[in-house]
Amino acid sequence: MEMKGRAATGVFMALAAGVCWGTSGLFIRELNGWGVGSFQAAMFRGGVGFLLLLAVMLIRRKESLKIRPRDLWLFVLVGGVGLAATNLAYAVSIRENPLAVAVVMLYAGPIVSTIGAAFLYHERITLRKVIALVCAFSGCVVMSGLLGGTSFHISAVGLIAGIVTGFGYGLYILGSRKAVEKYSSSITTLYLTMFYSFGTIPFALSEGSLPGALAAPLPVMVILLFGLVCTVIPYTLYSQSLKKIEVGKASVLSFSEPATATLIGLIIYREAFTLSTGIALGLILVSIIIMNSGSAKGENK
Repeated sequence: MEMKGRAATGVFMALAAGVCWGTSGLFIRELNGWGVGSFQAAMFRGGVGFLLLLAVMLIRRKESLKIRPRDLWLFVLVGGVGLAATNLAYAVSIRENPLAVAVVMLYAGPIVSTIGAAFLYHERITLRKVIALVCAFSGCVVMSGLLGGTSFHISAVGLIAGIVTGFGYGLYILGSRKAVEKYSSSITTLYLTMFYSFGTIPFALSEGSLPGALAAPLPVMVILLFGLVCTVIPYTLYSQSLKKIEVGKASVLSFSEPATATLIGLIIYREAFTLSTGIALGLILVSIIIMNSGSAKGENK
């Protein structure tokens, strides 16, 4: 019973993390409306999230913030390369590629992490995982509109950026699993977001000075919420989930992110609900159900 409860908690955490990530479009649209560039938005997401988490941990003082020097490379690799590269490359991918292509290439990441976990952590690639991943990824493809018969032109820069997003996302998941073996989810998130924000600063500076409109109370509140809802909460939850469930399972559950983003588009931005949207959401839901259908019988079925 204890193992079942642990797994159920991990499932909830991974799903909740994806839902939080799925709200990022709300914040980015608002920031873009005030003149904030894509790289600058990525900097705010990582930097503000890091500062908020640091403030909370300094106030609570429940654990040391120190990490062993020999583990520094892991946080630099996963935060400075994995997270920073994913978010920066995704901004480029959206600019260079059709949005449909950018989204699908990003969500190759869970496939990368599931395969990587088989080699790094000896997790079995079961039939259930394969079916769930196929359903979830197919949902993203349907959602993107790539099956509509439209021809797409992808530049060399767009192709490279898209590949980086997928592998960077996979690297983040795999590296986080390694980090939480040694440190708490809070410490893991703190250092990952620190190096994530460091990695985005040079690119954010290349977009010029920040717009003066950000000095008003509303933009400040939006930026703070952006860091809290899209960084502190989801990265902490996802890191904690990796202590309770397998990487492959957490990877499938992260597809709650595009499903959430789609629902936000339908509800808040009044985007049209099409047959393909319904099919896509259904496939993602089916993948989550399949991935959890064997929880009571064990993870490795």
